[in-house]
Amino acid sequence: MTEIQTPNSLVYSLRDYIAGSIGGITQVLIGQPFDTIKVRMQSSVTKISISECIKDLIRNEGIFAFYKGVASPLLCMSGIVSIQFGIFHNSMRMFKEHYKVNELSIPLLAACGTLSGIGCSVIVGPMEHIRIKMQLMKNKMYKNTIDCAIQVFKQYGIKGLYKGEVATIMREIPGEVVYFVYYELQMRYLRKRYQDSPTILKYCPLFAGGIAGLVFWGAIYPIDTLKSRVQGDSLSEPKYRSLLDAYQKTVKNEGFNSLFKGFTVCAIRSIPVNAFGFLAIEETKKLIERTYTKSHH
Repeated sequence: MTEIQTPNSLVYSLRDYIAGSIGGITQVLIGQPFDTIKVRMQSSVTKISISECIKDLIRNEGIFAFYKGVASPLLCMSGIVSIQFGIFHNSMRMFKEHYKVNELSIPLLAACGTLSGIGCSVIVGPMEHIRIKMQLMKNKMYKNTIDCAIQVFKQYGIKGLYKGEVATIMREIPGEVVYFVYYELQMRYLRKRYQDSPTILKYCPLFAGGIAGLVFWGAIYPIDTLKSRVQGDSLSEPKYRSLLDAYQKTVKNEGFNSLFKGFTVCAIRSIPVNAFGFLAIEETKKLIERTYTKSHH
């Protein structure tokens, strides 16, 4: 049947971006407390356990400290995940049409992941820089996230906002490749295995998404630690001259294992965040497709 073009069909054509934004909000609300603990542990020059970090936060700064800086990712994460999934799935569609195939090869999936990583890093870099500044703030230097961004921009310009962008790009591209390639291959397997079990099939994104998140962080965690250090560093009197300098100083002063500080909390966080994030994305996308296929065909 022929699709009737209506103003509402824009929603259908943007379904990957809309679903991504819903997934992004879901991820932030579940993941922010874990992320605050991770950043505190990564930036600590002394060894600190997860329980000590939690106790210290609650005792000194109160329970809402876990959501410090949440405005930045909540505002931006819906946009980031929207771009992340939108670019990836539209790239997939483009390659499928170009090569006239139903399933993409691993190299082509990796190419889609690379495009997604490049697109994301443009927004992720400044957003995470401001969020890390807020998470590490122990005095009242900034009134809120927006005030922090304005002050950094006024004093240091675009370059200041994009502090740590090289590390962000180095994290995002390989990270998005392993993240999406794993998820897509896992979902292919699960769809074939449970094609006669619609209930199980509906919840497959929980499993595939949770493990995809774990794979992402396992692949790029050391570079993320260095990124946190560079972005959390003073803008006026920086301790690190570059990403390489941050690596050399961190390993020399604290040992190679310090690059994995906070990995446990990050690994624990990645499973529910990505499990429910992927489920929210898949279900939102299906809802839009069902609604607009019925309405406009």
